[in-house]
Amino acid sequence: MPSDDLLIPEGSLLLHIGPFKTGTTAIQTGFRNAIPVLKEHGVTLVGQNRRNVRRAVLSVTGNRGLSGDEPPSEALWKNLLADIHRADTPRAVLSSEFLCDAGKSAATEIVNQIGQGRVHVVVTVRPLAKILPSAWQQYVRNMLTTPYDEWLDAMFNRAPYREPTPSFWRRHRHGKLVAKWASIVGPENVSVVVADERDRDGMIHAFEDLLGLPKATLIPSPDRTNRSLTAAEIELIRQLNLQFQEYGWNEEVYHKFVRNGVVWRLLRRMPAPDEQRIITPQWALERAAAAGAKAVHNIQHRGVRVIGDPEVLTQIDDAPAGSSRPAELPVDAGVGSIVALLYRAGLVESPQDLAADNEEDGPGIATAAERAARRTVRKFRRWRSRRRALAVAEAKAGRVVPKD
Repeated sequence: MPSDDLLIPEGSLLLHIGPFKTGTTAIQTGFRNAIPVLKEHGVTLVGQNRRNVRRAVLSVTGNRGLSGDEPPSEALWKNLLADIHRADTPRAVLSSEFLCDAGKSAATEIVNQIGQGRVHVVVTVRPLAKILPSAWQQYVRNMLTTPYDEWLDAMFNRAPYREPTPSFWRRHRHGKLVAKWASIVGPENVSVVVADERDRDGMIHAFEDLLGLPKATLIPSPDRTNRSLTAAEIELIRQLNLQFQEYGWNEEVYHKFVRNGVVWRLLRRMPAPDEQRIITPQWALERAAAAGAKAVHNIQHRGVRVIGDPEVLTQIDDAPAGSSRPAELPVDAGVGSIVALLYRAGLVESPQDLAADNEEDGPGIATAAERAARRTVRKFRRWRSRRRALAVAEAKAGRVVPKD
């Protein structure tokens, strides 16, 4: 039976704002898996398509999404609002980690459009030491080229701690994040749920209790694609990013053939137990624990409801030893193979082509615009030639009659 101690009032919308890397995927898949029975228990899930929810939320937060992804959509946000206002159950829920990127004015506007007094904000928090490698990986999968140790140094040691990833501390200064939303909806309308590895089902049960759902209503699907990449795997992606950055290849190609191609394939393999994982140095773990202690202090003095043990956020685990067998394929060889395939498919320009363009675009061409136009024409002609060659090869292959 659900617990009445945490149950939010009838007519409320539970607005789960993340942040990223705090178990949001498990929560969201749990809700989607429970769609057939949610209404039986008085709950409406608003925004059943995760991609559309992301595009809708980005339109009101004003923040940038994934490189090369579909653009934000104000129309999708209006559709979400309409679904919220049409909900005919005692309670509704909307979950998107992209909401944590909203500034004070955007967050206020979101609450006003939903209905002041109706919104109950839920913030999920996790030890920062656990978030660091996952967050860095996510940035690398969005074209970041900075190595992990350099990124840690920038985030902890280089004031004002905004470069190369300005969104990191906006998302993961959890005390400030809670304070911002509490100032908008009131601390009595904010719940902070602590992810604790000692009780892996605790977070899911907290959401069930908040919405009056029976235990085991929300059951996330096992998802291998949500795992962290190994050290060799993420280094391969980082090296690909360097290639894209150096040669100025476009984000749409990156989105389709790196994020949704190479990364997709890597996530579906099962790494061996001795493949090296990303290792956070001890000094960064200690700084993360100190940041967690500060967050706990700020949250506890904010007057919001805390579900779980906040002291988990202050704990320090010793950094593991960094020993492992080498990758099956050297990273540079893997990068070279992937880039060669992109060249042959006509999806990116080779360094040789780019160099030839620069030689042809000498000082005799009057303007930068004219030089750019000529380069575009040459790129199109090369792309068309490669596409024709591919079509001929495919046609020849199709005419080959296999032997019985």
